[in-house]
Amino acid sequence: MAHLDIANAEAFFSTFAELLASGEEDKKIARKLSCARGEAKRLRSTFTELEIVVEDKFDAEKFNAWLASPAGQRAQNQWEGQHRQQSMGGGSGRSQKGGMAKQATGKRQRTRQKV
Repeated sequence: MAHLDIANAEAFFSTFAELLASGEEDKKIARKLSCARGEAKRLRSTFTELEIVVEDKFDAEKFNAWLASPAGQRAQNQWEGQHRQQSMGGGSGRSQKGGMAKQATGKRQRTRQKV
C-alpha cells in the first residue's frame, strides 16, 4: 500500500473524504495518508456527524462549507503546522527508539568500579 504525497490541507481532507466514502477502514486511511489513527477516527466522526460523507456518498457542497467554517479553518491550520514540522525533519513528535543516549563529545561516561 503506497503512501500518498499530499501538498496541502484541502487536498488531504478531500482525499480523506473520498477514501472514507469508498469504505476504507480508519487504519488503512491513516496508513495511506500518513496520519495518526486517532486523527482518522476524529475526522471520520466529524465527517459523518456533519453528513459530509453519508454511507458511500461524498457531498462536496457540505465539504466546502466545512472547509470555510471556523472548525475547518482550524483543522487546516493544524494540519499545515504538523506537515511543516514533519517536513523540517521533526518527525511526528515521536522520540527515537532504542539504544543508549549519546554522550556529549568531551564527556566520558563514568563506570562503577568494584571495591
